[in-house]
Amino acid sequence: MVLKSHPVLAASAFNDVWGYEDSLQNEFAIIGSNASIRIYNVTNTDSVTLVYNFSDGASTSWRDFKTYKNYLYAVCDNCSEGLEIINMDSLSFGNFKQTTAQFLKAHNIYVDTINARLYVVGATYFPGGINRGIIIYDISNPGNPVFVKFFDDNKYVHDIYVQNNIGYASSGYSGTFVYDFSNLNNITTLMGNENPTSTYHHSSWKNPNAPYIYSAHELPDGYPMVVYKIVNGNLILQNTFIESLITNASVGARPHNPYVHENKLFISYYHDGLQVFDLSNPEKPKKCAYYDTYLTNTNYSGFQGNWGVYPFLRSGSILVSDISSGLYVFKLDIGVKVQSDFVLTTPGAGLIIRDKNASYKLSVSNAGTLVNTSGVQNLSGNQKFVYSDLEVQGNLMLTAPNGLHYVLSLNNSGQFVVSGPTSFPTGNHMTISGDLSFDDIFTGPIFTNTAGRHRMICKGGVLKVDKMF
Repeated sequence: MVLKSHPVLAASAFNDVWGYEDSLQNEFAIIGSNASIRIYNVTNTDSVTLVYNFSDGASTSWRDFKTYKNYLYAVCDNCSEGLEIINMDSLSFGNFKQTTAQFLKAHNIYVDTINARLYVVGATYFPGGINRGIIIYDISNPGNPVFVKFFDDNKYVHDIYVQNNIGYASSGYSGTFVYDFSNLNNITTLMGNENPTSTYHHSSWKNPNAPYIYSAHELPDGYPMVVYKIVNGNLILQNTFIESLITNASVGARPHNPYVHENKLFISYYHDGLQVFDLSNPEKPKKCAYYDTYLTNTNYSGFQGNWGVYPFLRSGSILVSDISSGLYVFKLDIGVKVQSDFVLTTPGAGLIIRDKNASYKLSVSNAGTLVNTSGVQNLSGNQKFVYSDLEVQGNLMLTAPNGLHYVLSLNNSGQFVVSGPTSFPTGNHMTISGDLSFDDIFTGPIFTNTAGRHRMICKGGVLKVDKMF
C-alpha cells in the first residue's frame, strides 16, 4: 500500500467512509466524525481539500453513507436525524434535507443501484417503535426518496448488501440470511446460516461475480472471517481465516467491514488496519497488501483503528477511515515484477490499457513510433490478461507488424520513447504471444527514471504518467 494523503482532521472520533465521483470525474471522500459529515475532494491525492462540513445535530459514534446518481444518503445511530439527503452538485449551497417519517436512527443503509432502491437497517421503525426489520425506499427520483415497504422477518438486521434485488443480511446473533426483494409484496427468504453460532454476524459482502459471501463476525473478540458458498440454494460455510499484525495479543484480531472489488477482498480490521486479499482462490483468500493505521496499539483492547474502507473509486484510490486519526488515501502497489527482458513477440501486438470509459491499445508501427488505438480489446486475435501493474526490470519490447523489435521506455523528462529496432534478446528473457491486456482500470506497465517509479495510464486516450512514489 502506498499512502498518498492523510489530512489532519480535528475531531475526537471518526467512523464510516464512502466515496463519490461527479460528472466531471472529480472524486470525493465522505467521512463521518462524532460531530459532523465531512466531504473531501481527493481528485488530487497529493492535495486533499475539505469542501463540506455539516454538523447535523447529534454527537454519535456511528454514521453510514451511500450514494446514488448525484445524491448522498446518510444515517446515524444513537441520534434522531432520520434519513439525510445531500445534493452533491450543490455542496456550496448547503442543499441538505432529511425525512424522519419512518425512523429517527439507523445503523446502516445500502443502495441497489440497478433497481433504484434504498435499504435501511438497524433502525427503529415508526409506527410502533419496532427495533428490527428492513425499511425500503424507492429512489428513482433520488432527491425525494419514497417509502414503499417495511419488511419484518422478526430479526434485527445490522448490515445489508443488495445486488439486483437479492439482499444479503447480517443479522447479529441470528445469523446471515439471503432475501429476494424482487416483489415487495411477496418478499421471500432464499437461504440462511446461523453458523457459527454464538457469534455476531456483523457485515458481509457478496463477490459480485462468484457464489461466495465474505462475512465479518465482530464478536467474540478474535473470531475469524467466514467464507460462505451458495450451493444449490443453501448457504454453506466453506472456510474461516484471521489475519493479525500484532503479536502476543491478549484477545485477538477483529475484522469489521469487508468489500469485494476487482477480484480482491478489502477488510477494515480495526487494530490491524486495512488488509487486502487476493481472491484467485475464492475459498481461500490470500493476503497481498496491508497498512496498519493504528501503530500505537500493543493489544486488542476496545475498539480502535481502521473502521471502514472504500475501494471503488475508478482512479484506483482507496479511502480508509481510522477511528482516532481520520481519513487516509492509498494506492495499491502490488504489481507483477519481471526480472528480465519482456517481449511481446506477435507482430502488431501491444499493451491494452483501460481508463474509466474505454480501452486503448499501445503498439509500435513499422517506422518505430508508438501507436495509440482507442476503443479496442485486441487487434492481434489473441491476448493475455494481467490483473495488476507490470514492472519489467529489463527491457519491455514490442514487435512491429513487420517483425522488427523495439524497446518502450520512459525518459528522464517523463516522456514515453521507443528505441530501435533492436535484436531479439539472447540472454534471460520472457515472451508472450498476442496482446497484453491490463484488466483493472488504471493499471499498466511501470517504468523507472531518475524521478522514481511511474505507471503508464491513459486518460481520454492520452498517455499519462502516474507517479507511484
